Amino acid sequence: MSQADLKALAADLGAIAPPDVRPPGIPVGVYVHQGQLILTASVRDRAELLAAGVKPVDLDTLEVRLGGLTTADAEWQVYRFQGRPPAQVALEQTAFMLRDDTVRSAQWGLREQEAAQASIARIQEGDGLVDCLKDLEELAALLRKEAAHFDLPGFDAPARATECEQTAATVHKGSAEWKLDETQARLQDRRDRAFTLVDKPITT
Repeated sequence: MSQADLKALAADLGAIAPPDVRPPGIPVGVYVHQGQLILTASVRDRAELLAAGVKPVDLDTLEVRLGGLTTADAEWQVYRFQGRPPAQVALEQTAFMLRDDTVRSAQWGLREQEAAQASIARIQEGDGLVDCLKDLEELAALLRKEAAHFDLPGFDAPARATECEQTAATVHKGSAEWKLDETQARLQDRRDRAFTLVDKPITT
């Protein structure tokens, strides 16, 4: 990771036309690791790659482009997570706690319902905020569908379903407003441009 690499790429990043900018489809850390393997191979097999039509400049600048991408992604991630409004952070924490409590309640309250247990297991497969919100929405649907089968004293399945839906909607709204923040948008655009700069010579 190098701030110098990112600065060296400034002109190239700015020259990418907006329609050509692409976000990474996998985590940047994974992509950069793969890029480092390609970098090692490019040194070993340079003659063969040049003979196959790869441009020398694409080989010579790959290390700098990977460094720039790593830095751009790190700066975006830091701002994205540390710069979020405290109210949004609290909302997200509430969503995670609600999801976990609802899963536990459903596992016990629907313990005799084999199909429901399979659905609960599938719902838990994901990770992260996006998956949490999706889980809340799916749990709401499950609670309504299986409300008559709930065996958990004091647990109001329809009311909890509404709470799950409302919480997910509130967090979605807060996330959308946060993502409109100009600084985050600028840093994300720079990260996406850095990815495009690395990826285009590799995939074309």
